[in-house]
Amino acid sequence: MTTDLEKVKATASDLISQGKMEDAKERLSNGLVEYPNSAQLHFLQAAVYAQLESYDDAISHYQKSLHLEPQLFIARFQLGLLLATLGENEKCIDVLDGLVSLDEHYLSLFAKGIINTLTNQLDSAIDSIRQGLKANNENPSLNKDMKAMLARIESEQNTNDKDSVETNEKPAVLVSEEADQSHLLDIYQTKH
Repeated sequence: MTTDLEKVKATASDLISQGKMEDAKERLSNGLVEYPNSAQLHFLQAAVYAQLESYDDAISHYQKSLHLEPQLFIARFQLGLLLATLGENEKCIDVLDGLVSLDEHYLSLFAKGIINTLTNQLDSAIDSIRQGLKANNENPSLNKDMKAMLARIESEQNTNDKDSVETNEKPAVLVSEEADQSHLLDIYQTKH
């Protein structure tokens, strides 16, 4: 039997899949009135706000989802990725540090890759992301995004190798202007 909460998540997920972000935001807002302690609804609302470029609201909802369900690792990863996208590197590293201890879980490996990228350890970043791609069998959409990130990191590394110039700049390879932001909307954890 489907609960009302499951119906709210399913309806919101369908609206997101159709690209109807304003409708999804409204449905999730109404759902959060009924279910204010649903980490999943806060997670979905965060993803919608991120897609709508309402980043402060997105961050707030990711944080609420983690407060309600600290083991919602995908929310931690998405929050860290959003912070990296916004150039909040220190905050990103703090958030993603909570995933590093997950051993060989793909989110841990991806988190290590992002942290290594932000700290200019590109060889380690590439290795971690490659391992994460091999370990991730449950989320093809995230793999697609991480492959794009890996290509940007490898390109940056090749550029740095050719230039052989010391720099203190942190690579801006985590996102590109044409990067697919679908990683902010993946609903692959709604089954939890």
